[in-house]
Amino acid sequence: MRGTVFAAAAEDLVWTTELGGPRQLRASATRRRGHGITEGMLDAAFDTAVITITGQSSLGHFAAASVAEIGEAWERAGIPTDAGRRYHLLYSLMAAGRLAYGPIHRRPSTGTLLQLVVIAEEWLPSGAGLSHRFNGDEDAAIAHWLHRYLWGHGPATLRDFSWWTKLPLGRIRAVAAPVLTEFERYGHDHDGDAFYGRPGLWEERTQARSALRRAKLLAPSTNSYSATTIAFDC
Repeated sequence: MRGTVFAAAAEDLVWTTELGGPRQLRASATRRRGHGITEGMLDAAFDTAVITITGQSSLGHFAAASVAEIGEAWERAGIPTDAGRRYHLLYSLMAAGRLAYGPIHRRPSTGTLLQLVVIAEEWLPSGAGLSHRFNGDEDAAIAHWLHRYLWGHGPATLRDFSWWTKLPLGRIRAVAAPVLTEFERYGHDHDGDAFYGRPGLWEERTQARSALRRAKLLAPSTNSYSATTIAFDC
């Protein structure tokens, strides 16, 4: 979604990827062709990643490997990773639901934080796909996702949700009516699209106004990552 790394519940990653992944893969097909990445190369990259992940024991008591280690294994296997190819290989395998980002691990020797990659089928909980969660009903899944988005991100428009998930706006509008009955309208944007948010949101804002307007200072970072750059969409 949106080409950004999100923090997500493991039980939600499979069905959301099944909804959004195929569309993202189609949209990036031209870029993959430009990099010479074929389906055969993706299969070989996945097989090599699996061997690397399952054989890695230096990063903790779980089957995972860092992006750098997977990239090095691809190079040794003759799979080119230069000129952005490593990113597109990894992105494509994740959008296809074959790999996923797993835990963040601190390497004891250096204190460096590593975003580890895991095998999606082995790491993520079973029964978390569209077929189990929504009986294969994509419209029901989109409606559920829209409800959660508006509850946590509102006031927002349907177009905001479409942009955030990259799901087609037409499909969202087709399932939105029952969802929107549970939300309040908070005006319109310049295109005339209504903002929707959970009931009582304006009152919550009014009550918390003084606290929201106060400046907030973050604690100093204790590692190489700036504390001000770490954020999560929930």
